[in-house]
Amino acid sequence: MPTSSELDAGVKVKRWCGDTRIGELATQAGASPRQVRFYEAKRLITSTRGPNNYRDYSEATPGRVQQIRDLLNAGPSTRAIRGILPCLKSPRDPIVFEGVTRRRWRHSNANVTG
Repeated sequence: MPTSSELDAGVKVKRWCGDTRIGELATQAGASPRQVRFYEAKRLITSTRGPNNYRDYSEATPGRVQQIRDLLNAGPSTRAIRGILPCLKSPRDPIVFEGVTRRRWRHSNANVTG
């Protein structure tokens, strides 16, 4: 995230801090800030708080949010997704569900949990 500092000469210098704020994250991941807060509340993603108490997210978080959205569209609960995420190699890798429909997911999930 670009920030600026004023030098004694009155010149502003931009530097990269590497953190992403919630609005930037939501835009990059194709989600809303409300969805991002929901994912954080469900412990699917994490953030740190800056001195201004704003949420800051890592550079990898937009990819993770996209994975979460893909998984939710396939049908598992947020609880199941919380168990799946650590198994994924990288938050940047796309998730491919070839031939897996929501109905098929629910059927296989019911067999495992019930």
